[in-house]
Amino acid sequence: MDNKQLVQRFRQAADARDFAAAAELMSDDVRWWVPRSAPRFDRPLEGRRAVVDLISGATGGRFKPETMKREYHTFVAEGDHVAVWLTMTAETTGGADYTNDYHFLYRCENGRIAEVWEHLDTAYAYSRFED
Repeated sequence: MDNKQLVQRFRQAADARDFAAAAELMSDDVRWWVPRSAPRFDRPLEGRRAVVDLISGATGGRFKPETMKREYHTFVAEGDHVAVWLTMTAETTGGADYTNDYHFLYRCENGRIAEVWEHLDTAYAYSRFED
């Protein structure tokens, strides 16, 4: 499987909430870089458990999982990197509608996801959440 297919498979597993399958596609010491403007998270999150907690919502999920939909615009691969651009719509746990664009840059190593940089409009995101 090439790197683009690896990331596509990871996104499919995560979107289906099959976090065990998603975890198998990551290296043991995977690092996930959330935006600097998301102060409630350490940078980077390190290790499979921390990343699975993030993507599963275990770290304080803000969305009703059954409402989360993603529209993938593009997957672009070059060397060991894969860029993904998507739009996510959902309903927040507080009942607000949410639509935000995301960009992820994945670095793959030895057939696993080794590092991820996540970018989104955090000002908009935080404006939709009730704290």
